[in-house]
Amino acid sequence: RRTCRTSPPRPWSTGAVGMYGKSFDALTGLIGNNVDRDALKAVVAQEPVWDAYRLIHSNGVPRPNTVATATTYNAIAAMPGMKDDDARYRANADYEKKHPECFVENSDGYRIADPADPYWTERDQAEKAEGTDTPLFFTQGFTESNTKPEGMREFLANHQGPKRGWLGPWDHVRGNEKDEKGRLEMGRAGWFEETMSFYDQYLKGEKPTAAHPPYAIQDSTGAWRAQKTWPEADRSVTVPLGDGVYVDTGKAPSASGKSGEASIKTLGKTPGKKPGASYVVRSRPLDRPTRITGTPRISMTAEGEGNVMVKLYDVAEDGKAVMFDEQVSRLDADRLALDLKSADWTLDAGHTLAVEIGTIGTGDWLDTPSRQTVRITNARLALALDDPSDDTPTAGERAPYLDTYISAYTTRLPAGKPTFTLPVPKDRTENTP
Repeated sequence: RRTCRTSPPRPWSTGAVGMYGKSFDALTGLIGNNVDRDALKAVVAQEPVWDAYRLIHSNGVPRPNTVATATTYNAIAAMPGMKDDDARYRANADYEKKHPECFVENSDGYRIADPADPYWTERDQAEKAEGTDTPLFFTQGFTESNTKPEGMREFLANHQGPKRGWLGPWDHVRGNEKDEKGRLEMGRAGWFEETMSFYDQYLKGEKPTAAHPPYAIQDSTGAWRAQKTWPEADRSVTVPLGDGVYVDTGKAPSASGKSGEASIKTLGKTPGKKPGASYVVRSRPLDRPTRITGTPRISMTAEGEGNVMVKLYDVAEDGKAVMFDEQVSRLDADRLALDLKSADWTLDAGHTLAVEIGTIGTGDWLDTPSRQTVRITNARLALALDDPSDDTPTAGERAPYLDTYISAYTTRLPAGKPTFTLPVPKDRTENTP
């Protein structure tokens, strides 16, 4: 055991510490919050990793990160040292060079990661945030391609300290970044102004000179609103999705209408009728604009082995469907319940919500299809709904990435009759469980 000695405080320092970063550096800030040191007074975390396991796996299905992250770390470990490396660092580096199995073990550890393994439970920052209170200012893109909004809801619920956030439809960018046309990637000006105001308040104890909303949020319409917390919902509902069947082929379903409308009741009763790679259920058209916010959750009973993928679509009256949320899982149990990514998406009046359930037909995961027929029964989707008509507007422009995302994820779904109604949001004082 070593006794840590600290230098006397400098006259220019109060000893208060703030952390700042993006991505993995933002993860470092979350770790700083969770280790709960008195000197740490504020954390600014842009697009952080909320749970390291969910960065590389989705409910047992590996992402490409399982290869890319391990390869990157192995390459870093193999780099030649520096002249001023200390003896301990050089000894560790020499050990790895003499034991090439370390690189194999590192790669295998990512590929076959078990979320119950202590290595990964130690890296679940969302769970370890319980009871912590370091003031936190964060950003999160709902349409992120890298550090996706998974584990965010749990972290925010467990964290008991002051919180502020910018949330919206952007990719893996910083609050101050601009695109090639000079447009702010997030669409909102004043990132450094708000950051320094946040630091002044919690590191120096200075009262803010400008009023900034606790949460500034941009949804799929491109409009910004201010909220005291996130999510804020007028109504929580669970809608029945019924039964269906698909074949876990690992191939993307066709948009021609052949992807599957076969239900368990009709399968086998129609000559030549075979299940497709997925099936779709849809709501009746909405009477008024309705926002889906928070973290959707789906539950179902599954018969068969392989994988399942769930997608949510905003379907316009002309039939164009934008996929705005998705999640996958291995079928390791008959009864499944899984969270989708956190979302904040508004469906216009006349639009419908469509839910696609089927095989993993995308390169965003390294799945191994079973080729088996999978039967789904009693599927149910839990949603938090919000009425956008009572939003409190705040400053900000449309994030440029929103149009890029909509263009990339717009498709046409097979025709079919609506089978469920999405209830309209109602006053927050009348929330239903």
